[in-house]
Amino acid sequence: MKNFVLKSVSYMLLVCLLVLIGCSQEQKIQRLIQDLGRKTPVFKGTTPRSRAMRELRKIGEKAVPTLIQALEDNNNPEVCTGVALALGGIGEKAGPSLIQALQNPSVKSLVADTFVLIGKEALPDLIQTLRDKKSEFRASAAEVLGRIGSEDPETIMALWKVENATQEFLKSNRKAFGRANPTEVAQALEDTVPALIQALQDVDPTVRANAANALIRIGTPEAIESVLPVLKQVLQNEDPTVRANAANALIQIGTPEAIESVLTVLKQALQNEDPAVRTNVAKLLEKIGTPEALKILKANTADQP
Repeated sequence: MKNFVLKSVSYMLLVCLLVLIGCSQEQKIQRLIQDLGRKTPVFKGTTPRSRAMRELRKIGEKAVPTLIQALEDNNNPEVCTGVALALGGIGEKAGPSLIQALQNPSVKSLVADTFVLIGKEALPDLIQTLRDKKSEFRASAAEVLGRIGSEDPETIMALWKVENATQEFLKSNRKAFGRANPTEVAQALEDTVPALIQALQDVDPTVRANAANALIRIGTPEAIESVLPVLKQVLQNEDPTVRANAANALIQIGTPEAIESVLTVLKQALQNEDPAVRTNVAKLLEKIGTPEALKILKANTADQP
């Protein structure tokens, strides 16, 4: 009986100790999040923000829920940027929570930036999400995969215009952010491109559109080859907005095969009864500027009264 009581007391003490430790760590994380908005140098060029990012990265996965909450609740852009950097430093362990946060329109852009910072380590979770039951998750995953395959983290840093200490933080962690070298990125895309090609057959049109845009952004020969038939088919869609988006995508690709598909449709559109449509088509042909496009435009001008 005595041993039982001792064990019970020990268990209760252990539970209390763990609760206290948990509360203490949560308070520490909250303080560090506030420091993410403080960029004034305090010692040898370091800032509260740079120190906070290092500490949060050490805490790792346990800090992710609080960081995500701070990203969604905080109105201070400096703090939000710092949170995104901290999550990027934590890496793949933040992936599942970030995928959930992608569905919040107010932070979607920052979350997508964070995925680009994480880089190739985020790919497995995102590729898996392409098979999620919810179409909004599939669509978001396709969109972000295109960004990871086409953007450099330093581009995001330049847009954020953060302080030099944070720039150095990024450069010193290039491997963690998925940009160790071009070969590693290319190897990561070996899984990404096939997954996006499969997403081109998704039942949801938004998922298909995001997958197509992602493949165009990635721009490898395999990616472009896979998306061309889909865009050509979309050119026949009944919705003029859908047709216009497909035409713009093909023009963006810019290969002879892509341009040829657009020219066929534009040639037909020059016969539209609406003069505004004919004017816009003529401007687009002029913008394309290939000999064949200008030939079509010239022939149509000659036919005008």
